[in-house]
Amino acid sequence: YNRSDEQPTFVEIFSMKQHWAFWLAAIAVTFAAFLGAGTAAAQPPDLSETTIWEPYGFEVLYPANWEVVLQGEQMSVRPRGINIDAGTGPELILFPIPADPATLDNVTSDYIDSISGTTSDVREDEVAGWNYRLFTFEQASPAAEGTVVLIAQTDSIAGIAYIVPADMAEEWRPILSLILEEITIY
Repeated sequence: YNRSDEQPTFVEIFSMKQHWAFWLAAIAVTFAAFLGAGTAAAQPPDLSETTIWEPYGFEVLYPANWEVVLQGEQMSVRPRGINIDAGTGPELILFPIPADPATLDNVTSDYIDSISGTTSDVREDEVAGWNYRLFTFEQASPAAEGTVVLIAQTDSIAGIAYIVPADMAEEWRPILSLILEEITIY
């Protein structure tokens, strides 16, 4: 499956809509909060594989040594050979939320309240004509961190989140962030 010019990534959509300052701020906050000063930037991975989350129209690019696991309407994208049974990843999850899109702020508050740790301020904007909310988190028990994006679509809310164990964050966070940034809505 080849992406066409009619299917821009999140980053391309923000650029087209002149929201570059917002997107750069969101990326900067995410990376600054997690990478810390003095960390050498690694070579970004080649996102050579593609999958489509059909019910919600998302195209996901991911590295060749990762796998896609479908469970009902939920999709998990994760490295092969890593045990994620603890529920802390590393993985990116796309999940449906059977809720009225008008309740996006309430759903976002519920997700924030469910985290046993700290969250960033919620960033609000629009992508592909749909309102979304984005926040990052760090939780203590189990020790993990990640990013959550909730998108109000026509009849429901779609969630995209990544989570990574705190002790594996330096290795896996840059890859998960890149996968999230490159998701295309078509």
